[in-house]
Amino acid sequence: MEMIYRPNCCICNCKEKSILFSSDFVNPVIWNFLDSYYCHRIDKDILLDQRYEVAKCKKCGFIWQTYILDEQGMKQLYDEWISKEHSLHKKSKAGIDFYFGYAKDVGTISILLKKNPYQIRVLDYGMGWGYWCMMAQAFGYNVHGMELSINRQQFAKVHGINVISNISDLPEPVDYINCDQVMEHIPDPFVSLKEITRFLMPGGIIKITVPDGKRIEKQITSTHWIPAKNAIHPLEHINCFTHKSLVAFAAKADLFPITRPIVSSYKCNILIMFKNIIAKYYLRYFSTSIYFRIIE
Repeated sequence: MEMIYRPNCCICNCKEKSILFSSDFVNPVIWNFLDSYYCHRIDKDILLDQRYEVAKCKKCGFIWQTYILDEQGMKQLYDEWISKEHSLHKKSKAGIDFYFGYAKDVGTISILLKKNPYQIRVLDYGMGWGYWCMMAQAFGYNVHGMELSINRQQFAKVHGINVISNISDLPEPVDYINCDQVMEHIPDPFVSLKEITRFLMPGGIIKITVPDGKRIEKQITSTHWIPAKNAIHPLEHINCFTHKSLVAFAAKADLFPITRPIVSSYKCNILIMFKNIIAKYYLRYFSTSIYFRIIE
């Protein structure tokens, strides 16, 4: 296993950058977090002489990790170091709010596209265990899920999901793509975005959700900073987006943001209705969970 160096900005390809943080992975501040978070599954020797470095583009402000795991290392991270049992447990044992969130999300698709569910083809890009796909299928959409993990593919197939491991395996273009917590993990996110949007129908919609990195620069340049599961999580969250950089990133792929509709809640009162209205505009102008429509 080796580390890959990414010297240029992933959004604008600018070579000019500021280094916000740079340290050996075996520095106790970094290593203690990794060792604890991954439950002692990482062999420390693998990360000897490797660097955890966070850079900021001087042109567009995008933040990213310059050194990342190679393909072999990424496979080891997601297949071995991350607990499959814990990952599945978080989904299968979730409370009602988790599933209702999926239901609202899935219901929004039909509203945005102004079509009935049976007329809509959707793709969940990086579907994980397939729970979002199951919800979309229950609503009547034509659903495909793309996932690289064999364990997760098999789980989703058992639950009736049409699973693909490569975007080119899609039988036909789709109206909607769900891309939830994916782009922060991908070595070349722009190449991946361009690839998947080739399979989006004219006027189609993609929802991109990533961790919000608006406070990361201030945090990581603090003398008291310690790593955490956040927008610049060591090894995993190799791309760090803010609302501004996410919109700029999507614009390069001919995608423009649209305002999401207000969807009713099973908890409904005047206060919640007011919060929903405020949330609509917050999500449109500040959030890193954004609906984009492809330019026709």
